[in-house]
Formats: sequence, C-alpha cells, structure tokens
Amino acid sequence: MKKLLIINLFLLIVAGMLTPTAADNRISSYSEPRRVQVDGISVVNGNTGTSNNIYLNEWRQSVNSLPDLSIYDYKITRSAFTAPTVVDFIQSATVFENSDLVVNAPPDPKKKKPINIDSSRDLRKFPGSGTETDPYIIEGFLFQNSRKNLIQIQFTDVYIVIRNNVLDGLNGGNVNILINSAQHITIEFNTLTSNNYGVMVSNSVDINVNSNSISNFVNDGVYLDNVNSLSVSSNKISQTTNGIVISNSFGGNVSYNTVFSNSGVGITLAYTDDVLLAGNKIYSNIQDGLFFLDSDLNTVINNNIYSNGLVGATALNSLNALSISSSGTLTINGFGGSGFFMDPSMDNLVLNNNITDNAGMGLYLQASHNTTIDGNNLNSNGLNGLFLEDSHDNVVNDNDITANGFSSGLSTLSLNFWQFISYSAFGGSGFFMDPSVGNVVSNNDISGNFGNGLALQHSTDTDIISNTVNNNGLSGMIFEDSDNNDILNNQITNNGDSGLRLATMSADTPFDMKLMSAFGGSGFFMDPSFNNVVDGNVLSGNTGSGLFLLDSENSVVSNNQIKSNGGDGVLVTNSSHNDFLSNVVSHNGVETPLLFSSFDLNENSLKLAGFGGSGFFMDPSVSNTLTDNFVTDNAGSGIYFLEIDESEISNNTISSNSFDGILFQNSNSNNITQNVIEYNGYDALASYSSLLSTDSFGGSGFFMDPSFFNVVTNNNFTNNAAYGFFSEASTNTEFSDNRLLDHPLYGVVLDGTSTDTFITGNNFQNNNVGGPQASDAGLDNVFATNFWADHDNNDTNFDGISDEPYLLDGATENTDFLASNIPNGLNFYNATMESSPRVLNAGSEGTPITLKVYLDDGFRALSIDLDNLWINGTINPYTSHIIDIQTFTVTFDRLAINDLVNALKRNPPFFVVFELTGRINDGLLEITAHDFVEINQVGKNTLLGLLPIAGTIGLIPILTHKKREEKDN
Repeated sequence: MKKLLIINLFLLIVAGMLTPTAADNRISSYSEPRRVQVDGISVVNGNTGTSNNIYLNEWRQSVNSLPDLSIYDYKITRSAFTAPTVVDFIQSATVFENSDLVVNAPPDPKKKKPINIDSSRDLRKFPGSGTETDPYIIEGFLFQNSRKNLIQIQFTDVYIVIRNNVLDGLNGGNVNILINSAQHITIEFNTLTSNNYGVMVSNSVDINVNSNSISNFVNDGVYLDNVNSLSVSSNKISQTTNGIVISNSFGGNVSYNTVFSNSGVGITLAYTDDVLLAGNKIYSNIQDGLFFLDSDLNTVINNNIYSNGLVGATALNSLNALSISSSGTLTINGFGGSGFFMDPSMDNLVLNNNITDNAGMGLYLQASHNTTIDGNNLNSNGLNGLFLEDSHDNVVNDNDITANGFSSGLSTLSLNFWQFISYSAFGGSGFFMDPSVGNVVSNNDISGNFGNGLALQHSTDTDIISNTVNNNGLSGMIFEDSDNNDILNNQITNNGDSGLRLATMSADTPFDMKLMSAFGGSGFFMDPSFNNVVDGNVLSGNTGSGLFLLDSENSVVSNNQIKSNGGDGVLVTNSSHNDFLSNVVSHNGVETPLLFSSFDLNENSLKLAGFGGSGFFMDPSVSNTLTDNFVTDNAGSGIYFLEIDESEISNNTISSNSFDGILFQNSNSNNITQNVIEYNGYDALASYSSLLSTDSFGGSGFFMDPSFFNVVTNNNFTNNAAYGFFSEASTNTEFSDNRLLDHPLYGVVLDGTSTDTFITGNNFQNNNVGGPQASDAGLDNVFATNFWADHDNNDTNFDGISDEPYLLDGATENTDFLASNIPNGLNFYNATMESSPRVLNAGSEGTPITLKVYLDDGFRALSIDLDNLWINGTINPYTSHIIDIQTFTVTFDRLAINDLVNALKRNPPFFVVFELTGRINDGLLEITAHDFVEINQVGKNTLLGLLPIAGTIGLIPILTHKKREEKDN
C-alpha cells in the first residue's frame, strides 16, 4: 500500500487576530538573486523512511540541501502527483512515495528607481485596480539607492501589495519602505537591507508586514507608529538596532517572526494595546528580547525568548559589564538583558512562553499590574527568573522557574563583592518581588536556582499557594519586611547547598551561626515581616533551618511539616507575638555534626541543643504561643527558649528528641501546660557525650537554667533519658499537677541555686528506682501534696495525707510533708489512642470511625458521658464501650466525619489528625488523645507504608482542627 507524504500549511488564527496572507502564484522572496527562500510548511516523510523530494525547478536540488527551506502560503493546483510535477503555487499537496514535487523559482528582479506615491492616483501605472480582491501590486523590482527612500507611499486609501522585491539602501540614511497616512498596505516576501530603517509606517490602518527578510539597519528593522489593525508576521529580522518597534498603536498581531542578533531590543511595544504576540522566536539580541512600555491588554503566548543580553562569564567578569548600586541592584552594561521586560503595563496575559538563558532577568515586571503569568518556562537566566518590582495584583501560576543565576560566575566572586549585594535580590533567585502588593503565586516549580527560590522584600498581601520550592542555593523562601502574606500548602525542600559552600571563606571571617541558617539555606526565612500566615507547607531537607523568623511579629505558622532540615526546624530570633499551631517538627538537625568542628567543645561554650538541630529554637522574643505541635526526633532539644518571656507552650507532643524535651535559658514568666514530654535524650551524639555532664545535659524532659517565674502545670513527663524536670539557678517556679513516670534518674531535681520553687500536686511513679524520686539542694523550696508511688501511703485519719512525710535527696534534706496517699486527680491527662479504620476513602459513607483509648496506671475509665467528648471539637460520639478499667472505645458517625474532612478543602491523599477531647468519670478527669488517619481517593494506593513514623506522630502533617471552645461559642 502506498504511503503518503503530507505537506501542510498551518495558519494560526487566534480570535480573529491573525489575518491570512492573500493567495499568490509565486513562491517566496530571495535573499540574493536566484536563491529561493521558502517558509511555513513542514515536511513529513513516509513511515518507511523513504523520503520524497521537493525540487526547485532548473536546479533539481533537494529541499534538505538548501538553507532555511520550507514552504509558504499557496493554493493547491493538484491534490496528488504520481510523477514529477511542476507547479507555480502550492498551499498543500499530497505526494505519493517515490514521487517528486517541483516548484518554480521566481524570475530575476528588474532594477527600479525609488518610488514615491503621494496619492491613490499615482498608483495607476501599477497592475491592479486598488480593490481588496484586485489590489495594486508593486513586485519583482530591485531597488538600490543611498540618497532617497526606496518606496514611499502616503495619503492613500486603496489596497496595495508590495512583494517579491529586493530593497538595498546601500548604507544610506533613509528608509527602505516608508508608509504614512495610508490604509490597506501589505508588504510581503521582500528582502530589505542596508539603510537607516527597514519598514517605517505611521498614522495608518490595516498594515500587514509579513514574510520579509530584514537585516543590516542602523535603527529599527520594522517601526510602526500610530497604526491600527496591524499584522507583523513571519519575518526574519537581524542586525538592526531594534528588530520590531510598535508604538501608539492598537489591535492586531505580531506572530511567528524570527528576531535575532540585533544590538538593541528584539521586539518593543510602546503605548500599544490589544496586540497578540504569538509564536515568535527572539534570541541573541544585546538588550531585552521583548520590551513593553505602557502597553496594556496584550497577549504574549507561545514565544521562544532566549539568549538575550550579554550571556555567561563574560558579563560577570568584565569590569565594564558590571554596575552595582548601593542597594545591591546589578546592571549589565546599562542594559537589562532580560528575556521580557514590562514597564509599566497593565492587564496583559503572558502564557506558555519559553524564556530561557537570558543574561539578566527572565521576566521583569516594573510597575506593571493585573498581569497573568501562566505556564511559562523561566529557566537558566543570569539573574532572577522572575522579578516583580512595584507590581501589584498579578497572578503567577503554573510556571517552571528553575536553574536561574550565573552559578559558575558568582561562586568565584570575592567576599568584598558580596557585601555590596543584597543576596535576596542578586545571585539568581528564582522569583524576586520588591515592593509589590496583592499578588498570587501558585502551583509554580521554583527549583534549582543559584540564590533563593522565592524572595519577597517590602511586599504585602501576597498569596503563596501550592508551589514546589526545592534545591535552591540559599533559602527556599525569604521574606524581608514583608507583611500580611499567606503561605499555604507549599513544598519547600532541600534548599541551601550553595549557601553552605560559603563556609569555605577564611577561618577568621566573622560569621554568625544563626544567620548562617538564613544565608545558607533555610526553607523559609522571614526578616522583618508581620501578620503573615504560613499554613500547610512542607519544609524539609533544607541545609539551614526549616523556618527562620527574624524581627517578625504577629504571624500564624500552622499545619506545616517541618522535617529533616540541617539546622533547627523553627528558628525564631527577636520575633514576638507569633502563634505556632499544629505543626509537625521532626528529624531536624541532620547537619549538626558539620557545624561543631569550628567550636571549642566544653560545657561552658557549647550547648548542643542550641546549635543546628532543635525542633524550635527561640531567642530574645516575647509572647509567642506554641500549641498542638508534634515536636519529635530532632537532633537537639525539642523546644529551646533562650531569653524568651511571657510565652506559652501548651498541648504539644514533645518526644524522642536527642537532648532535652524543653530547654529554658534566661526565660521568664512563661506558661507550660498540658504537654506530653516523653522519650527525650536517648540519641545524644556519641562522639560528644563524654564532654557533657548528665547533671546539665543529655536528656531531661524539661531543663531550666536560669529562669524565673515560670508556671509548669498539667504535663506528662514520661521515660526521658535522665530526668523529668531539672531546675538550675532558677527561682519562683510553680510546678504543679504534672505526672512524672519512668525516669532512670530523678523525676524532679532542684540544684543548689534554685530557690522559691513550689512542687505541688504532682504524681511521681517509677523514677530513680531504688531511691527517692526527687532531689532538692536549694533553699526555700516547697514540696507538698504530691503523690509518691514508692511511699508508704498509710492514712490512718483518712484526711488524704500520708501519715509520714516523703524524704527527698539533696543537701537540704527537704521533705514532702503533705504527701498525698492516693494519686492526684489531674485536671488533664494525655491518653494514647488508635483509630479504626486507619484509611478512609474520600466521600465514602461506609464504616463508622471508632477510637480506642488507653489509660496508664493510676487512671481509670469508670463512666463515659457521650455529651462530654468531642472529636476535633465538633462531633460527639453516638456510642461508647468500656473494655476494662483502663481501656474504652467511642464511635462516631461516618457522615459527620466526612463533613469534617470536606471542610478542610484539600485534595486526597492527605493525613488528618483526630483529637479526642472532653471529660470522663462524671466530669472529674479531662483527657485529650491524638491519632491520624489517611484520607485517600477510592482505588488509589495509600501512603501509610511509605512514611517513616517516629515518636508519637513522627512525620505526619497535622491539619487544622476546631477547638472545643469554638463549639461552645
């Protein structure tokens, strides 16, 4: 069976904006006599691999042997050819295998003096009648003149076609084709060269400049001013100053042009609106590839804009190429060198373009608003991939912003160079914004950039949603003086490799350790910024901290996964009035051993918990709140407060951290309540353990040194590696209604410098087995009404107080003289809970949810009141069952659970934490318990087998749950 070779012309007409070129009986123009250039139709070979030949008559040369050969806009003469066939004009043709298609070359041009048309009457000497179907035609001429404009037409209103001419200005100072105050002009298939301007059109309507070869002009290749209904299409323009300039114009298209190797800008729109720019190839221009000046309502789609500006090490290493302002702005040779520069322009669409390998910015908006930037590739540009400067209310969605920044050039620059440059603006950030308001940044891939991934400076009211920000050299996200932003559901991982390489600078260079986390690879860095919301993000695998707040206030950080970062999970410095809610902060500090080598390892100079690996590290700040967080498996302490005052740590699970669960230094008037603090201190780094005194470091549930007027109530301290609570040089602490269980050493230690501490109403069980469960060496400390499980708790007068005081260790020989003879009824107890089923299919109305609750020794489930229990503060169970005195179940309606999950408005699969809260035993015991379930799509694989689980919840993200008080209100 014969196989076909199809030669098709694809004419793009978008919303009526592209006008097809009139049919013609010739092919193409020529760049030199007798040389044919044919553009527009691609050739597809037969499936057997046998190529058909397309020949040019007289030469019998194959298409593949001619440079830049393709076919343009011509009619069909015959639909199929079974033998070699000669045609004069083609639009599409079907050629059977082993047949040839031959096209005729145009005749040699005739020499012609310059033409000057001053009215429609002057055109009567040319073929045609001036109508749309029978235009006047100027064609087949060779113009060569250095003293005059070669074709000049003005004050006409008839249809004119100028085609298949060669116009050579012989390097004069004039214009090859000049049109003024005219209508209905088509300029096509001409070769224009060597003059001041190629095509200049002003004050005209319905102008078409299509399929011309334009090169070697002192100024612009195509210049249109005050032109409406324009088409500039399929031209090749090179070696001019500016390739195409359109100013003060409205309506039309600039499409499928190849604009390259010009000394200025590739394509410029100035004060021009409602133009479609589609399918252009713009490359190797010395200044910007595409430039908009005060041009609105334009659509820029499917263009390829690359290698504009001075590219590579030449630009960076040349002193003449660099200009650096005091604010750190870098200019290359005074030009932008951007792929696309917009200033100031409004309401434009920038869609599906490739903007790559430009020397400056990929896409640069200055004072440009209401622009949609969607589906573009902004890759491998010399500076930032995308820069919004003073640009508001733009939407940046679904773009690939990767590998920007001259990494090889910048890595060789000296420190003296760096100190003059703002690292957030320079060095290849993927996306930099300064100062801009009300932008939406969503669903972008911002990865592998030399500097920061996303940098905001002086920018407010930005929504940053569902972006992937990975493997950037500095921070994944950095905010400087940027307020009221929402940062939601982003993946911010593995940033900071290039930042840490700065550590190769000389050993005597001052370098603040905490700032290294910001400069060297935090997932998210905020300095100073206010009133931001950071919710539902994944910040993991970054070389520095997961999240770093510096001089930032009144922000809410909630429902984030902050895990496996090299430094602290959350680092907070000089930042107050922030809320940290329902975050998972785990496995941080993986790079901690790398950071120790430059420090003296002794007890006085090194606090391991403070460097490189705490879940939360905070220093001087006030009035921060940490609530409902899971802080587990971090290389340092779970929560480290250094000079933190008037803050609250409540209802957190702080588990399996390598050093202390909570560490306070010089932190006063804080409230620590209803936390689970367990299994901390067992994984201290063995190579440093010999340097640490177990009296001070290495595994307390809570270590305090020195701190004052703190309140520690209703917490569970369980099975920490050394002590439950250790107080060093701290005074006026209230430690009450806590539970201390299963510690190898003391449940509570007050050293000789701790005074005026009140230890009351606590339960001590199985601590320091074989000896007293607490030690007091300080002065004026009070132990009273505590329950001691190892005490002879006889109570002969039934007053609830043991007949004998409980003797403590320590130099003061203190006692609990009012020791309780029964366990204290804590107002709060953190229970263990399991959910069944563990995986829920979204929208299914199947199995109800059953929560199985386990109580520890000393607690009993005597009665269950369904109206006093809630899941996530909103739903009561419909049934319960007491299995034994320490185990009970409660079951919840599946439809109500579905409503709870749907309210989160998240796409499966994801995890949701169920929190059971309320009272049992006739309201006497308040409990809380947590577990997670996976919400999955029907028929999809689950995630449960893929995630590492450590500690109580480990790496599982927590989603927002409503509080009980919200229900009561």
